[in-house]
Amino acid sequence: MSFRVVVLLFFVFIRTQASDFAKLRSPWLEILPAGVDESKPANRGPLKIPFSNTPKGKKERATPNACSALELKSEMISAGIEPKNQARALQSFLDRCDKILQPFPENRLIAMIRVEEGNYPLNGRNDLREIVLHLPYDSKVHGLLAIKDTVRPRPMLIVICGVGCNLSDGAARYLLTQTFDTMPFNVLILPNLAASDFVRDNRGFGMGGLEEGRQAFEVVRLFGREDSPFRKLITSFHILGISLGGNGALFTSAYGSFNNDNLVGPKINSVIGFCPVVDLKSTLLDVDRNDAVGRHFANLVSETLIKNFAYVFGSSRDMPTLYKPGHKQSVPFLEQYIYPRYKALSTKNDFQLAPMTQGDLTTPEAFWNANNYLNYYSKVTIPTLLFYSEDDFIVSPKVNSKALRAALEVHPNPFVNVVGVSKGAHCAAAEVYGDDIIDGALETFVLSHAPEFNFSQGDRELDLSTLKDFNKIELAPGEKFFGYEFGAKKGSNSVTMELKIWNPSHNDGNYRCGQWDPFHALESCFRRISLEIPSAHFFPFLDGLPSKEQAQSLTRWLNRRVQVLTKSNNNPVDTTDFPSVAKWTMD
Repeated sequence: MSFRVVVLLFFVFIRTQASDFAKLRSPWLEILPAGVDESKPANRGPLKIPFSNTPKGKKERATPNACSALELKSEMISAGIEPKNQARALQSFLDRCDKILQPFPENRLIAMIRVEEGNYPLNGRNDLREIVLHLPYDSKVHGLLAIKDTVRPRPMLIVICGVGCNLSDGAARYLLTQTFDTMPFNVLILPNLAASDFVRDNRGFGMGGLEEGRQAFEVVRLFGREDSPFRKLITSFHILGISLGGNGALFTSAYGSFNNDNLVGPKINSVIGFCPVVDLKSTLLDVDRNDAVGRHFANLVSETLIKNFAYVFGSSRDMPTLYKPGHKQSVPFLEQYIYPRYKALSTKNDFQLAPMTQGDLTTPEAFWNANNYLNYYSKVTIPTLLFYSEDDFIVSPKVNSKALRAALEVHPNPFVNVVGVSKGAHCAAAEVYGDDIIDGALETFVLSHAPEFNFSQGDRELDLSTLKDFNKIELAPGEKFFGYEFGAKKGSNSVTMELKIWNPSHNDGNYRCGQWDPFHALESCFRRISLEIPSAHFFPFLDGLPSKEQAQSLTRWLNRRVQVLTKSNNNPVDTTDFPSVAKWTMD
């Protein structure tokens, strides 16, 4: 059996040649020709709304330096590497800055749409490859694999996406914009078991962290084995699970805690569950309601199960009648069509892996207990962080993250910690508080548990006074610098740095800018100055950008990774101090 993994070799800093792909070949690994089949499930989210969001890697409105991504990073690093101290520092920052970071609270549906409808086309990226490999216990699964280069070893982040997520959906590709484009890691995106790709590949229906965690651990073992062409490219493994995929990530922390020492290659060093399912059965019962959410979830099940039913069971079997949301029929429905596969898996010796045993799947109720992380968290010895939003109306915090937090108060485990914010709906906290804040916190957490990776060795800086026309910048009385943004364009050999300046003397009709707090004022109250920076400062191996998609990717990298600072080492926000230097770390 085999599973498809798309390999994204990115040549921002090291020009990737076609011959580099040959280095990754092995008897059990097939690398397919360049290109991605865009004709498979649409490159749009399941909501099918005519709205496209191209992430730029930066929150549009500036925030005070006391609540900046730079300050958050400093506070988390100062907390040390003990998971409990890191979580305490992160929660303290989020509590203190919650209202400041969301001065205009994002409508939770709009925030989710922006995530779901992420615009991240793969065609036009001439650095794509597809590989084929297989897992034990007769299982295969798709994946998107992004490798920075074939020279420098670095951590690998394995991301498991949420319910119904196929790799060609907008949500899966959006995850690449949040991780691979802006973080210094190799990244592997895995689809959800409860999605059509998995069903078609395996002729069976799957659900739950017990198998997704098992799957992720097996990928770790495969990529780290002695004959793996990836082994020399990976220093450690880190798992990030989103929504239902968060259940799989959490279970990977359990599998890793019991089996890390048996790995011949790099180990699993950290795990993050983002808006995660903790208790699968309780979550299903909670979402089984006759409202928009319940009906949407039922439609996802229908999309996966009904459309593939004959493919799995054959045309001679009667098609099932989908359960009615709000009638508590979802659990028995899933037991009838999903549990039998796990009953069969329980008899396969190569599927069982501690702390799970064959008895964990002997009955439907045993299956639900086996997919409840509350039964395993106390045994975890891998740094594990759960992140949730209080207003999540899909994966209820009450029966998931907050239930685990309550359990931790009774039976503490310093390796497992829970952090929450007030807004963010379901998995859209980055759209409310900013990519730089939420994704920056996750990046700092992973890097702190990857001590073998000396990220700071790539530190670079640029004296802004050397830029053309920089010395011509002047501030009028009352004006202040109020942030910055980078941009890259197809075919250009330069990068644009746009400085934002508060202009209190401007009036927009009856709107008088000077009467408003600039953190809450209209965008028309700011003027902008654009400076061109030769792209060779940031990307010395690039001679122009060959595609719009690559330009979008580099824009995200610039906005997340390049810090513009004044002489006092602060971002130029709400200050008359001139920007002095740009600092960044090369991948």
